Amino acid sequence: MCWGAIGWGWKGPFFIWLAETKQEKEEAKQKVLEYNGRCKEEEDRLNLAWRNSSEWRELREWELQAAQEARKTAKDTGKKVKTKQT
Repeated sequence: MCWGAIGWGWKGPFFIWLAETKQEKEEAKQKVLEYNGRCKEEEDRLNLAWRNSSEWRELREWELQAAQEARKTAKDTGKKVKTKQT
């Protein structure tokens, strides 16, 4: 595999990687699975802290209000209104 960047009047870095062996692929796959397993606890802790913050509550209330207004507008006009989720 190779990766490089060429632009108008300049040339970026060019990298070449050798093909992985089957053993290297298995080792990399195992490392990713281990990393994902360790990250789950950290992710849960951070999500819980985020959900307990006032910023999250304000954002959630804003999203619910926007969805309610979109439903009301759709009911009044007969046209579906899309809302953005943050």
